[in-house]
Amino acid sequence: MKSPPPERDASGRRLWQHGTLVYTTAGLIMLFFWLLLGDFAYSIRERSAHAVVQLALKSYGASSTFQSYVLVFIPHAVALLLQPVIAFKSDRYRSRWGRRIPFMLWTTPLTFLSMIGLAYCPWLADGAVDFFGNSLPANVGVKELTLWFFAAFYFVFELACITSITLFTSLVNDVVPRAIIGRFYGAFRAVSLAAGVIFSSQLLKFSETHFTEMFVGIGIVFGLGFTLMCLFVKEGEYPPPVENQSQGNRETGFVAAARCYWRECFHLSFYRWVFAAMLFANLTFQPFNNFRIVYAKSLNVDLAVYGNIEAISFAISFLIAFPLGMLVDRFHPLRMGIAAMAIYSLATVFGAFFITGQTTFLAAFMCHTILSGMFFTSTAALGAVLFPKVTFGQFTAAAAVLVHLGSMGLGAIKGPLLDASNNNYRVTWMLGGVLCLTTLVCLVVTYAKFNKLGGPKGYVAQT
Repeated sequence: MKSPPPERDASGRRLWQHGTLVYTTAGLIMLFFWLLLGDFAYSIRERSAHAVVQLALKSYGASSTFQSYVLVFIPHAVALLLQPVIAFKSDRYRSRWGRRIPFMLWTTPLTFLSMIGLAYCPWLADGAVDFFGNSLPANVGVKELTLWFFAAFYFVFELACITSITLFTSLVNDVVPRAIIGRFYGAFRAVSLAAGVIFSSQLLKFSETHFTEMFVGIGIVFGLGFTLMCLFVKEGEYPPPVENQSQGNRETGFVAAARCYWRECFHLSFYRWVFAAMLFANLTFQPFNNFRIVYAKSLNVDLAVYGNIEAISFAISFLIAFPLGMLVDRFHPLRMGIAAMAIYSLATVFGAFFITGQTTFLAAFMCHTILSGMFFTSTAALGAVLFPKVTFGQFTAAAAVLVHLGSMGLGAIKGPLLDASNNNYRVTWMLGGVLCLTTLVCLVVTYAKFNKLGGPKGYVAQT
């Protein structure tokens, strides 16, 4: 069937429409610019803050258990509790500024202020000790107060960031025309990798000795980028929100909706295996990721060299992303995911038993970065080809909830394991290897069930 000709204005310029929003080509370019500026600000935060936090906590004498709770448990707990509420509230909010941007304008300054707090935790702790003096418990000193100030500010930081990125993802869907949404996400991926290359090659080497400047810089970039995006991106008009249920039936309605949600997502064994595969795949790469910086430091790996290797890995990932997409279209995301995870299992064996110094660590690190990126690129469309289209949102949300819960549970295990092993970071590879094999089992079972339901040519999403 021949596609209809594109819409044009009276002067013959191409028009792009999404809801009540209409863009010329020039307007669309500016929309992309401001959205990608916001994406760059978020990506700098995502690529850099976690690494700087790891180094700062280690410098402050935090145990592996404390690091695990701060870096893993807090973010996932916040996301688990906050994301569904944010999505629900913003979906139903209406204002002259739109339904997403007002929330983002409120949370962005909070992100900046929390980063300033992280930057000056040692000074706050010194001030608290001077102010309270002997009234503090005997076992509470500058170190303990620094860590607890840090945990408090990091909680606020994650709350603000998770709110911002949840709304940002929704904003993209609200303002970008469907005809070019794929091209936008291609540019989105490129900007994210570029941010990773910049941080790894140019800034990481300063992270160990300049915590304060790094935290302040991350806060400024994130705050300025997101604020400018909010001021220059305009939302369209939305239909009236769905009316809430009556006050007297609210509890019954919620319980009924929750039961329906659970039944639709989990009553078929095929989807339970899909969810299990997604869960364990996301968990597989976390043990090494969460401790990779301090692992490198324990082997006296130079941070400048580490950053250059990470930048090279990101560049390779950037180059292979499109060819991987072509292979996915030909062979199916499940097959590609099984192949990528099987190759990664070899990397876990190497990491667990053959890392002896800087060279072997960097080789394993590069393999980890490239292969994990290969897996996620190969399986990015997995939900799109397996979940029902009508209820796609609730299925992807169900998968996200499971990942958050699993990440919190894994975070509670990783830290104590490392402390018990006297910080033998080979444990991160061993734990990743177990999760990798579990993922492979789930993917193979999912693929077998997928073939019984028609396979690549005949599969129809189950309801």
